[in-house]
Amino acid sequence: MEETFTALTNLLAEDRLLWHPAPFKETDLPWQSSHQELANACLTLADSAVEALEAQPQQLLLWLSRYLPQMNSLEQLIKLPFAVYKMSPADNHWQAGIPGRKFEQIQAFASAIQPGGACWLDWCSGKAHLGRSLSSWYRLPCIGVERDWQLCRQGKMLAESQHAPVQFVTTDVLQAGLTLAPDNHVVALHACGDLHRSLIRRASQSPVAAISLAPCCYPLWLEGNYQPLSQAGRRLPLTLTRDELHLAVQESVTAHERELIQARKLAAWRLGFDQLQRQLRNCDEYLPTPSLPLSAVHWGFESVCRKLVEWKQLPLPSNIDWRHFQKLGEQRWQQVRRKQLVRHGYRRALEVWLVLDAALCLQEAGYQVQVEQFCPRELTPRNILINARAS
Repeated sequence: MEETFTALTNLLAEDRLLWHPAPFKETDLPWQSSHQELANACLTLADSAVEALEAQPQQLLLWLSRYLPQMNSLEQLIKLPFAVYKMSPADNHWQAGIPGRKFEQIQAFASAIQPGGACWLDWCSGKAHLGRSLSSWYRLPCIGVERDWQLCRQGKMLAESQHAPVQFVTTDVLQAGLTLAPDNHVVALHACGDLHRSLIRRASQSPVAAISLAPCCYPLWLEGNYQPLSQAGRRLPLTLTRDELHLAVQESVTAHERELIQARKLAAWRLGFDQLQRQLRNCDEYLPTPSLPLSAVHWGFESVCRKLVEWKQLPLPSNIDWRHFQKLGEQRWQQVRRKQLVRHGYRRALEVWLVLDAALCLQEAGYQVQVEQFCPRELTPRNILINARAS
């Protein structure tokens, strides 16, 4: 695992100018001059080809390898085995109160692990859907740890209605005070950002029987640059910013078609505003602005721009040609979609790097660790599982 981590680190460091610059923010990217054949290939892709490459990461890597031979090595470094399913829960009455896709994820997660302790501890449990299901399927008690007392109350009611042995502890795991017990098997399905990083750190200092963790939303609660969890990561030459961690989780396979259309329209409008703000400020630089809800597409382009202008307190002449800037934004969006294919080729590599850093931290603390995929990406792109057991 450390050899793979080192090789992946070196490749990402060498290729930084290919995945670091964001086409949404920068109009001219360094690799457009150093890799002219790749740039021309990207910009001349038909819409249908762009759609296909966006939807199929494996095909994207294959296409990029025509112009970037190192993609063949990258593909091998990020290839993870699928967990061998050890059981397939069939009792669906536990699905009550759990959305369908979430229940499928729980089933896949549960099928990829085996009990390693005397008690499940559902980390950042919410209503303890995961812990309650595991408690039923494996006949072991569960402790749900959650900071929202209302979710704890609702989870307790669900557990009581299903006669599941689940207790709740209302606490914020990012604060001190929670003690992990040596017989705990800690489980966390899609614990975000510092929620999973705090678990890794705590379990490294206070050993537990086992940990089964599927990380998610790596940038959350991160301030400044990412600080590697493992000693190996701290020794190697790769520094990741919070923005770069966003790249690792940009892929989504669960959005509805209507939401995708709205998101793309809003992206084009934001680029139209970007063209406008460069002119208003007489400064050819990207200006960060607050995020907008998808419902902003109903405001219209001019209203979106006026809201952003108001937020950034920019001077706004009365004779703006709104149609002109909307068209400029739509044209830039067509270019951005094509240019960012190169950057998207490194999304999974960055995620695997982050997961391996966490896994190595646990290995350095004495755990036996496996890193696997617990479900197909069509169910969730955040499908990497860290299984760690006390030696």
